[in-house]
Amino acid sequence: MSQYGGRRPRSRVGWGDRGDDARSEYSYGGRSRGGYSRGGWGGGNQVYPESTYGGYGASYAGYSNYGGDGASTYHGNYGEDDGYWEDEYWDEGTYWDPDAEDEDYYQPPVIELAVEHAEEANPQHKVKSALNMHPTDLNQYGIGVVLYFTFMKFLAFSFMWLAVLCIPAILINMGGDGLEKQADPTVQFIDGSTLGNFGRIYEWERGGLGDNETHTAPSIGPAPPAPASYPNDKAHPWEHGPSRSHNLFSQPKDELMVGMSYFNMVFLAMFAISAFLIPGVQRKLIKEVDANMCTIEDYSVIITDLPDDVKDQELHKFFDKKVGKVQNVVVATNNAELLTLAFERQKAKELFHIQVAKYKKGREDPDVSDKKVEWLHEEAVKAKKGLRACDSAIRALQNDRGGEAKRAICAFVTFQEEADFLKMFDMYRPGIFAWLWRPVDLRLRKKHRLRVKQAPPPADIRWENLQFNWAQRSFRQLNISLLTAVVLGLAFVSIAAVQMMAENAATPYDTEECRLNCHYGTDPVTMENQDLRNIYLKCYEAEQEGDPKRDITQAPSPPPPPAYGRRLMAEDLVSLQANYVAGHNGTCGAFDSFCYACYCLEHITAGSVLDESEYCQPYIFGYTMQVVAQSVASAIVVVLNLLLKPLLIFLVRFEKHHSASGEQMSVMLKLFMAQFFNTAILLVVLNGSFPWLRAQLEGTPVEGLLFQGEMEDFVPAWYNEVGYALVISMVATPASQRIQSIIRLFRFKIGKFFASRNAVTQDQLNKAFEGMEFNLAINYGELLNILFVTLTFSPGLPILVPLTSFAYMVRYGFDKYEFARVSKMPPWYSTILGMGVANLMAYACLGYLILAIWANSYYTMAPDPMIEGLIGSALYGFCDAWESLPEPLASVFGTMSNPSEMARRALQKNTAIYTLTLFVIVVILFFRGLIATIRSILAEIYPAYFQTDKRQAEGNPTFDLAIAGAQLLGARTYSIRDAPQYQAAFERIVWELDDGKL
Repeated sequence: MSQYGGRRPRSRVGWGDRGDDARSEYSYGGRSRGGYSRGGWGGGNQVYPESTYGGYGASYAGYSNYGGDGASTYHGNYGEDDGYWEDEYWDEGTYWDPDAEDEDYYQPPVIELAVEHAEEANPQHKVKSALNMHPTDLNQYGIGVVLYFTFMKFLAFSFMWLAVLCIPAILINMGGDGLEKQADPTVQFIDGSTLGNFGRIYEWERGGLGDNETHTAPSIGPAPPAPASYPNDKAHPWEHGPSRSHNLFSQPKDELMVGMSYFNMVFLAMFAISAFLIPGVQRKLIKEVDANMCTIEDYSVIITDLPDDVKDQELHKFFDKKVGKVQNVVVATNNAELLTLAFERQKAKELFHIQVAKYKKGREDPDVSDKKVEWLHEEAVKAKKGLRACDSAIRALQNDRGGEAKRAICAFVTFQEEADFLKMFDMYRPGIFAWLWRPVDLRLRKKHRLRVKQAPPPADIRWENLQFNWAQRSFRQLNISLLTAVVLGLAFVSIAAVQMMAENAATPYDTEECRLNCHYGTDPVTMENQDLRNIYLKCYEAEQEGDPKRDITQAPSPPPPPAYGRRLMAEDLVSLQANYVAGHNGTCGAFDSFCYACYCLEHITAGSVLDESEYCQPYIFGYTMQVVAQSVASAIVVVLNLLLKPLLIFLVRFEKHHSASGEQMSVMLKLFMAQFFNTAILLVVLNGSFPWLRAQLEGTPVEGLLFQGEMEDFVPAWYNEVGYALVISMVATPASQRIQSIIRLFRFKIGKFFASRNAVTQDQLNKAFEGMEFNLAINYGELLNILFVTLTFSPGLPILVPLTSFAYMVRYGFDKYEFARVSKMPPWYSTILGMGVANLMAYACLGYLILAIWANSYYTMAPDPMIEGLIGSALYGFCDAWESLPEPLASVFGTMSNPSEMARRALQKNTAIYTLTLFVIVVILFFRGLIATIRSILAEIYPAYFQTDKRQAEGNPTFDLAIAGAQLLGARTYSIRDAPQYQAAFERIVWELDDGKL
């Protein structure tokens, strides 16, 4: 017999004829209480105790000398008389005795109990049709869930109509001629739908400032001859010829672009009206849901400005006398350290139970070797030591042998009657003056004035963070924000380095010069004449070997068979190539080697170089490096987006928010801003030209790495390179999110399958059946990222709007199915997250208008006289004031040498309406924020007139009747003991000698 008590026979539990996987509730004759197996075999009545609580707080040796976090209740004592057991693990006074007899057999988890647990924990899984759920049908799951699906439905249907309004812009752009035709139909469709394809507006243009705004711009089109002083006269006025015709519409291009700018205002107006109205709609929905839903918040208040040593009994008696019958009082104290240890202990306890179960199961299985059993025993002992370490720390705190003195932070008071709950707000009116002149008889102990607000949902409270004040939390939030910025900065440097590697691997060439001096086909890029191919290749090889004058005379090649080649060439191209070959004297000409490079580089540009991989072998390596670099850059973006979610969730925990909703709001904002930067801003910055920033990096280790872009404006090439990548990114991002949803579904199904066979404890099996997390903060962040990217870049890339519409419609269906079939119930959040997101929507209008002005003003037009008369003076004055700022602000980091040019571009006929609308929306947003700030200040001074969230009677029954009639939704008490994640802080710690055994 070994030191572990000998190898045991197979357990009499769950190892019957039904097989190892036939885990039935009836295999051991009993039910589970709290997820733990209990009951005997064969009619036995041995009971296995489980975690409960005794007294007002956690006790040691039966004596309660610590109130936990102060969350003790006044109306009852949770002791053994109530039928609860203290957590004494497996036997009276020990963690586990391996030499015990029958009660020491392995008890496998039960699938029926896991299914029952999942149904109780996730009532939404019982919904018959997930896709037919309406947001208001989800009231019983909390206002946070209702607000999310209402917002999701709003986005899906709003963008459906916005996509229809974008069709004219897409058609107008596709009828232009600003970009070259692409061989790939997908690339051609995307490029053709961009504003860069609109093409020149006038037959010719001349005058005005050039690109760097220090000289006269070169003439465009067949402009009339200029005076002798014209080239250097930067004051020469801009002039143009007649408007060019559009390929699809009969209107001239200038009229079409101006008309399109006004039509786009219909698009923006529809979105802006919705964006400004959605907060009001959400507030109305909150009131309707709250009026039709009875929760503990309808009876409870949170009280601050308490004395440090206040007890729940004192508050209970005080408010029972001053206000009305009190149902329950819970005092929260400064127990962050204890509650943090409780989380650690819970993990250690779960690990201990798993290791013990594995050991028992292996010991009873004859197929498991003695060596494996010994190893399992050692692992269980290690887990026990980890649990004992947590117990030691918790015991010290429970006995006041460590940490700061206990003090009250706030209190949650629940009343029996709704009328008494409302009476509290009349007696303890909000506002600074009401607080200062609080009547003495309403002050606790005649001196503490108290502040009263409606209590948040119990599940929304972060008890371990309540002791951190505003200054401490603000300092932490600032540091976490800076750390997030550092992470994004490192990603920016990494992507810039990879992109520079790709650019260094590329070989620049002049397309116009190539096509002027070479004789290959260009639509598509082809060269069918074998003799011409040999001439170009041999001349290139001779030049690379330092002998460009080498004689390359060769016998003429036979004509190719009829099937040779990818297309039938035009007769003039065939004749041109044949004549050039016939006239070649065997000596390389000035352009022969050059044309070989041109031909291969054009294949690379067209993405078809692999079709000529043998002929263009010298350029394959550079092309491969470009592909690798682009793939690495894309991989960095994808990996960063994947890592951002868990990283931000981890970091935000250190901000110590008082509520889960506040914590989720911080996660949402950081995730949204990080993904927006990573998806959109990064592309613009990497490809943009910032001369001042580039100069500042000279002589530093990152010289030549950052700010090396050449795009000074929204030139057509920007749409080829940056715009196309942005569209592909906005296709890939929602697609990858839906793939993750599908993966979560399979993980849930597969997890249940494997857990039903491999789980060794009931807790393990229960968790596998609960479902995946439905994280509202991450969902909101992803929705806002797509929204802002689409609205910001849709003036130049209108194809983004229908793509986003499709993505939102698909997501709306996916999210409803995932919530009703895959996910576990999210916490009962407050309205902070939903209202915060709704209030952010209007700011997307600013991005739309700024980019619309910038992108459309690339096409120079005369100023709009009416709008110039309205806001021209103010705008030019603003630009003059801007020019007086110190560098680099005056030149916007070297991108603009003459800020007044910005005003001229903003007042063109094709941009003036955008500028005027931007001015109006900025004013509206400014005054909306100002009014909200003033109202909040006045609400503190004159709450009777300016308080907007005053509670009204809803006709709720008494608290007892609401419970008895099953009308009360959610939690029934603010006691921290009812929150499973904190239970370890209040369990009785039982000790025995550590003899190295289990």
